[in-house]
Amino acid sequence: MISLQVENLTKQFGNQKVVDNLSFELQQNTATALIGPNGAGKTTTLSMLTGLLNPSKGTVLMPDVKDIRKAIGFLPQYPQYFSWMTALEYVEMAARLSEVPAKEAKPVSYTHLRAHET
Repeated sequence: MISLQVENLTKQFGNQKVVDNLSFELQQNTATALIGPNGAGKTTTLSMLTGLLNPSKGTVLMPDVKDIRKAIGFLPQYPQYFSWMTALEYVEMAARLSEVPAKEAKPVSYTHLRAHET
């Protein structure tokens, strides 16, 4: 079953095309990586897939999904952490961003951190 379909996705900034007619399909319950050198258009593509950036042309279709941002996970190559946050605060923030109710975010985060202690 197709869960994401991209057709002729293009992004142009001025005269420079940074993504040019990209088309692909992803199947449900799969993980996919975008790999390429700096400047290849990976971040621009992800920004268009998540709706953070409008394509110059082309379409991103995700059948049966109302908000595509809730259906796509993103793991950067070099994650950024806030030096002023504890690990618990960071995981709690991630939980809240994932719509874990405020009353549950801290205990759930604590439980997950404890489960991964060495």
